[in-house]
Amino acid sequence: MQETVRGFIGQEASHRHLHAQYNARLEAQGLKNQWGPRIAARKARIRRILAKAATRHLSELAITASYEHFTSVMGELILENQDSASDWLAHADAPLQTLWRWHAAEECEHKAVAFDLYQQLGGSNGKRTKWAMRA
Repeated sequence: MQETVRGFIGQEASHRHLHAQYNARLEAQGLKNQWGPRIAARKARIRRILAKAATRHLSELAITASYEHFTSVMGELILENQDSASDWLAHADAPLQTLWRWHAAEECEHKAVAFDLYQQLGGSNGKRTKWAMRA
């Protein structure tokens, strides 16, 4: 499990870096990031709540598992609907289709790592669901 978690952390660090580059490029082209301030506010709110939590690290892992579940579902929908009327990327330029399909595959690849670790550390479904709703 340790090696799997290390791989997950490395992949997420790379993923976060690529997102930052992608967002910076879009902003340089004039797109205003409407989501960035919302995400920052949400993270600040969650940090304040977590600072008071007795099981902070397990709660953080519950949040990560919840986000990873959501993004893997989105990834699977993108990958399963290629070449169909439901293809969300049908009208995107070919390089962007490639980028987003890679991103979808990356999300699916490690979808259960945080959840499996959360369970191994004794995390409950109720707590994970509570954090999923709050985060």
